[in-house]
Amino acid sequence: GSDTTFVDVSAETTQANRAWTVVAWVRVDSLSAGRIQNIIGLDANISSSYLSIAQTAKKLMIYDIGAGAWRMNNTKLNENTWYRVAFVFDGDTTITFYLNGVADGTGEIDNTGAYADLAIREIGSRKGSATSTGNKRLLGGAIADLQLWQGAFTADDASYDYLNPESLVLSNGGTSLTESNLKAWYPMQDGHRGQQSYILDASNTGLGAEIVPEPHFANIDDWTIQNADSNNT
Repeated sequence: GSDTTFVDVSAETTQANRAWTVVAWVRVDSLSAGRIQNIIGLDANISSSYLSIAQTAKKLMIYDIGAGAWRMNNTKLNENTWYRVAFVFDGDTTITFYLNGVADGTGEIDNTGAYADLAIREIGSRKGSATSTGNKRLLGGAIADLQLWQGAFTADDASYDYLNPESLVLSNGGTSLTESNLKAWYPMQDGHRGQQSYILDASNTGLGAEIVPEPHFANIDDWTIQNADSNNT
């Protein structure tokens, strides 16, 4: 695909329309020090290209392009644990982090030019260009039910979103968001249950006993020849 901008901050005339929200279920396998893991990203010099998890600090973070500094939430994440994470930009300079429907710290980002735009090219990675050779910041783990909104989740929206994983926040009677605010939605399920996905692997099987343990493809002595077929191919 290509870089896609869902909220162009400089083109909008109101703070409400400049605001945006990114929300997803995320589980990380390892949080050992030394590698940043991206939730979404693209190959661009904007803060939403750095919606990430810090492995040293073990926290959600976003890069403030103008200040050249990372902004993080308060609470450390645990490995192999599902979290409903949300990055909520207020349309001015403030990012609010949410963990499982609860506000968990804020940070400031520069809104100069395109710095505060919401754009995406990849999920679970940053570098999106076909010719890019930089660190892709691949996420080792799983992501489900990724949503990108124009408009800021309120605290009530974030709580409803977490407590009702089978419903969009549009079903929250007090929300000001409408269907037109939902810019992208990736349920990431194998099947379909209404308008929402499972939080875990939608097939409820994962990868386990279905994997052949020791196929020994390189050793022809482990193969049984049937109907005079050749083992040379």
